[in-house]
Amino acid sequence: IGLRFFPVYGPWGLPSTPLYEMAERAVTDEAILTNKEEGIDEVRDYVYIDDAVDAIMSAMQYRTANKVPTVVNVGTGKGASLREIAIIMESIAPKKKKTMDLGRPALSKSR
Repeated sequence: IGLRFFPVYGPWGLPSTPLYEMAERAVTDEAILTNKEEGIDEVRDYVYIDDAVDAIMSAMQYRTANKVPTVVNVGTGKGASLREIAIIMESIAPKKKKTMDLGRPALSKSR
């Protein structure tokens, strides 16, 4: 069986990923979302690390009668944009300073 993971997030995440960087900024006085974030309105399906591990454990138990390879997408079925995630982070983060205007579009690379 093959597993195709959507972006995975959680503890020990990669520091270079947008969700990790946004979470780091959420607990500081920096804006959660910045204009350098690309694709802030693109909807993606993010998977928490524990759910990814559960998928791996389940795949290890999977057996088929025929020997046809099986590929499974591992996701939640619910997408969210970085803008939506930033709004949620802002509502729960202990910040004194408000994040940037989330209604303003990100600057494109061509500028």
